[in-house]
Amino acid sequence: MSNGNGFIVIDEERRRALHDALAETERRLVTLAETLDTDSKSWRHVKRIGDVNIYKYLNAPPTGSPSLSVMMSETTITASPEQIMQYITSDFFAYLKAIDEMLIQAVYLYPPPAATSGLRLFRSEYALPWPCTNRDFVIAQRCRTDVRGAREYYTSTATSFEHPDVREVSKFVRGHVNGTQTMWWPVDESRSTCQVRNIFHVDPKGDLPTVIVNQSSVSQGANLERFAKIFSK
Repeated sequence: MSNGNGFIVIDEERRRALHDALAETERRLVTLAETLDTDSKSWRHVKRIGDVNIYKYLNAPPTGSPSLSVMMSETTITASPEQIMQYITSDFFAYLKAIDEMLIQAVYLYPPPAATSGLRLFRSEYALPWPCTNRDFVIAQRCRTDVRGAREYYTSTATSFEHPDVREVSKFVRGHVNGTQTMWWPVDESRSTCQVRNIFHVDPKGDLPTVIVNQSSVSQGANLERFAKIFSK
């Protein structure tokens, strides 16, 4: 149900459920990203583009279809964690465009938050390679900070959203989106440089030619390089 200004209506119970879903997605993806440090044999390095390394997870994903492939890109960005957070939260759609050149447009379904930890809901349209048609994604997203062990994490986490007003199914290339995340943390006490990791999914058992899936996977990984260049201008 719309409230008349273009935004959909979400009751408090649904809002709490979305926050809980994002918290679980966030926990799962942070834990997964940490395995690059604690269990590096679970990842295979597939490509280096500029200063960005792209990895494929060799085990089954923590949740969702066993056919889903988990990919992760990693680089360093010359910016403080607060600067990165400020960029993402102040111009969120510019951030979306930076990390995915296939984005055509994005529209808020729920008022954008003033706080960095606030909930965002948006519908975004992506131009996918032939033979796919353009697809709409409906996503719930939030940014927040956390401390795990000695690391102070900053995260931007997104997961699929379902609502009676929204009929589209969130998909990425061939499969359902179980969650995506950009996470970053300061590399030293100066807080002038951050390590950044971006996790995304590709389903290799869909209806697209393998060559297109491979191109999309590498392209998604290379998006992190474009995002890093924003802070080097």
